[in-house]
Amino acid sequence: MIGEIGVNDYSTPLRARRSLKEVRSYVPKVIEAVSMVTERLIENGVVDLVVAADPPLGCFGVFLTLYMSSNKEDYDPRTGCLKKLNALTRYHNGMLRRLLEQFRIKYPGLRFTYADYYGAVMRLARHPKRYGFSNGALRVCCGGGGPYNFNATVLCGQPGFNVCKDPSTFVGWDGIHLTEAAYRFIAMGLLRGPFADPPLMSARLH
Repeated sequence: MIGEIGVNDYSTPLRARRSLKEVRSYVPKVIEAVSMVTERLIENGVVDLVVAADPPLGCFGVFLTLYMSSNKEDYDPRTGCLKKLNALTRYHNGMLRRLLEQFRIKYPGLRFTYADYYGAVMRLARHPKRYGFSNGALRVCCGGGGPYNFNATVLCGQPGFNVCKDPSTFVGWDGIHLTEAAYRFIAMGLLRGPFADPPLMSARLH
């Protein structure tokens, strides 16, 4: 399993308010790192690799708070997520998919699975209540107040924070991580479909 390489590489400069143009320029280097890691694993005998896409950064409380805007055009009307940050993630994931296609051609005897974390989180962002998240996808369970319950000066666990009564009704835990219930949804979608290409198991999640 190769995790979401790139999330910290993008989130750290974004939290430092570096420009999106600059952060976007990091993507080819991050993909190069994924390629290097994958090749190293193959050299050491790995034959079945699951490579994770990055989740939609524009749907996380930390960035929704940091990049809060009065311009409605900055937000996806279906989800309330920030469009430009999600475009950055899609750019990364598009390059990642192309890399895996190259590996499938280069190593036809090996198995490469694309784990679509982006698609999974976006499904929750579009239809949270359908999947049991009655408190939605954007406001987080544990935080320090504000529209999304995220406060960079009062993080979850720090003096002054608050926590919801039932985390399983929230998608977001602390603005940076998801709740266990959300991760379970993603895990089941990877194991049974439709968030893995190819699916890890034969049964499908409907």
